[in-house]
Amino acid sequence: MKNWFHAFHLSLPVSAAENLLVAHICRKNREFLIPKVTHSHVIVSISGLSNYGKARKKQSNSNRIQGQVLLFLEPEATPEEQRLWVFLLPRDMPPDEVENQHKEFTFIKTSSSCMLTPTAKYSVTSDLRQGFLVQPKATGTDRAVGMGLVGFSLLLFTYYTIWVIILPFVDSDHVVHQYFLPREYSVILPGIAALILLLCVGTFIGVVTRKNRKPKVD
Repeated sequence: MKNWFHAFHLSLPVSAAENLLVAHICRKNREFLIPKVTHSHVIVSISGLSNYGKARKKQSNSNRIQGQVLLFLEPEATPEEQRLWVFLLPRDMPPDEVENQHKEFTFIKTSSSCMLTPTAKYSVTSDLRQGFLVQPKATGTDRAVGMGLVGFSLLLFTYYTIWVIILPFVDSDHVVHQYFLPREYSVILPGIAALILLLCVGTFIGVVTRKNRKPKVD
């Protein structure tokens, strides 16, 4: 009995199939197989493969995976009829790879992170009256990080407001002063934070500018 084994890849060109061999070792036997390479998978036909892989696949169909939705607009469409290409891909697939394979298309940048359910059917609609969401929902991690940042910002704002505005009107021998730094740090610390922020922004702009200057190799 033969089974087909599909291995996902990111950057292996289809032309590499001519020089690619897969070693199949079973007990003391070893054989070299010639795989079939597509734009996303390496496919190998293996004899005597157990049904464990099939059983695991059926069990995991109900589990959601981290995915992304990429939108591309077809260039040769008329004003009356426009075609939108929608790609549902795993999160680890670099969007640049897909964009390079469809250079003649217009890539529509949007929030792409989402959770996808295997074997589920998805459709595209423009009818917003039915309550459809335009862009994917934020993941649980994104929401947790966002709530953490909001909570930290509120805590920092409250601390700084009491430190700078309210504390000068409190007696210097009051016990509340021991929970706050000396008042001169209220100017020093924001200055250091501003310098670090400018350094990070300048570094980011420099890296992006350097990447954009590199010539693209077809």
